[in-house]
Amino acid sequence: MKLTLLVYTSALGAVLPFSACSRPDSRPSRPNLVFIMADQFRGDAMGCMGKEPVQTPNLDRLASEGILFTDAVSSYPVSSPARAMLMTGMYPAANGVTGNCNSQNTPYGVELSKEAVCWSDVLKEEGYRTAYIGKWHLDAPYRPYVDTYNNKGEVAWNEWCPPERRHGFDKWIAYGTYDNHLKPMYWDTKSGREEFYYVNQWGPAYEADRAIEFIRTEGTKTDPPFAMVVSMNPPHTGYELVPETYKRLYDSLDVEELAGLPGSVTKRAHAVLRQLEASAPGRNNTMQLDFDTVEAYNNPSVPSEVVEKLHNVDIETLTPLEALNFLYELKNTLDKD
Repeated sequence: MKLTLLVYTSALGAVLPFSACSRPDSRPSRPNLVFIMADQFRGDAMGCMGKEPVQTPNLDRLASEGILFTDAVSSYPVSSPARAMLMTGMYPAANGVTGNCNSQNTPYGVELSKEAVCWSDVLKEEGYRTAYIGKWHLDAPYRPYVDTYNNKGEVAWNEWCPPERRHGFDKWIAYGTYDNHLKPMYWDTKSGREEFYYVNQWGPAYEADRAIEFIRTEGTKTDPPFAMVVSMNPPHTGYELVPETYKRLYDSLDVEELAGLPGSVTKRAHAVLRQLEASAPGRNNTMQLDFDTVEAYNNPSVPSEVVEKLHNVDIETLTPLEALNFLYELKNTLDKD
């Protein structure tokens, strides 16, 4: 098999690229390429970094067999802009992706330009076989929106990428953005806009399986070489949507202690929720949530959507992680108001 270079990175501030060789003794001029990206993976959250009690044996092995860069920064650590910069090598002002691709930004043309030159376009022109698997999030949603749950609220997020906008990628198993990690959805290479499908498998596992299939098929060919992106959404909002197998690995850890916050995370979360709940419609204030303080402002009353959420959950029974996820949901609702 040809030399295969693997690069691992993240949309967050700490970007960690690696390279690993399957045959270091016979380096070809045009290697196979596998680019692995996790959307919100913090650089410190790797066992080999020795900073947090995490178990990442495969990433640790990748680091030990290749090159680990510990000082790297994303110029815009947000989903769409970070991905666009990695694809084009250009700043957001140049590539057009100046924010997340969603319906709020569609009127401003926020999406990856069809004319932008990505490294995948260059490789395709050089004869590479190409594949993209996972989260893309570089197309602006347009009406009528695709019928997925995250397109039914005030802001639409998910959109199909037509073949002419795939920047040289031949094989396509991808989606715009979708955060139900235990039942993800995808469009295949020849799927139309309404021909997506759901998978009853954790997103990263499904995408890894498809990547392995591609490597086993294409890796047996001597020429031309291949280039593949595996773009995994987790860790991302919906943090609790992880198979129990992985959760059990951390059963012995005290999440509240690891958070390093004063007092109990659960108690702090409940205190904030109770204060939010107390500020029901009828009072001339709204609550802004920032996890450190809860401050009252003389603004319109709390949105009914927030009150409904608060009234429909037993906040005293939430686990620490559930409480934090619930707080994030409420904050997003307040931010949109």
